[in-house]
Amino acid sequence: MEDLPDRRSNILLRGLVKFRINEEDQSRAYRLARVTPIPEPVVDDQKAALRKQRQRIEVLLTMPGADSAIPPDVGDEEVIDAVSQYVQLDPSQRQALLEQEGLVARGQALIELLESRAKPVR
Repeated sequence: MEDLPDRRSNILLRGLVKFRINEEDQSRAYRLARVTPIPEPVVDDQKAALRKQRQRIEVLLTMPGADSAIPPDVGDEEVIDAVSQYVQLDPSQRQALLEQEGLVARGQALIELLESRAKPVR
């Protein structure tokens, strides 16, 4: 949270569940919305794909000059969601990740974004 001089505040929120905004009330000084959660269950046949995606993301993030390695006790799903949320991206790129249908699709889109930013090692 950051207090602003005009007595307002900036608050950074961490997304816990993907959701769709059904209705928004803009009559107040802050946003208020009615939302519907969008569950993204992971089925058993997706777990191997998520494991491979996580491994590729770790390789891309631990290149020279990048952030440190991801702790091994963090789940594959959490890695994809956390990196999608915290890696520096243009707002349109971040929105494109959010719009992906499911975790495996989001993981693949994230990998493609990270690979496009990676510089070849010589």
